[in-house]
Amino acid sequence: MVSAALTFDRLAYVDRLKEAGFDEKQARAQAAALEMALQDTVAKKADVEEAKGELRQEIGEVRRELSEAKAELRQEISEVRHELTQAKAELRREIEDVRREIGEAKAELRRDLRDVEIRLDAKIDTMGATLKVEILRWLIVTQVALASFIFAAIKFMK
Repeated sequence: MVSAALTFDRLAYVDRLKEAGFDEKQARAQAAALEMALQDTVAKKADVEEAKGELRQEIGEVRRELSEAKAELRQEISEVRHELTQAKAELRREIEDVRREIGEAKAELRRDLRDVEIRLDAKIDTMGATLKVEILRWLIVTQVALASFIFAAIKFMK
């Protein structure tokens, strides 16, 4: 048998087996068995070319699939970038809204604080006036009591 990948000389193999002590029948049987095994297991050039073609076809399919996957991923990345841009804009708007609300809350708190200060000032003024009146009353009462005491003392001494 002659193959593109391997040349098997059956006759030389039979002669070597006979020289090693095999008889003619055993040597021919061994040679036939080896030849069949080689035919079944050794790839021929056509087999290798066919396998190459199949592999090239599969590689082409994988490359197409890879290109499609790349395109899909690029599209998804583009969509995610767009979504991120929208999310950023929305967050900026929300931040501005919160800042505005904080400003409004500060202004309201300042107004409330001014109102409290005005009421406290009014209470302090009222309490001050009331305190002045009470002090004047106390002074008058003590002056009257002192004058009465002095008058009583003068009368008592007379």
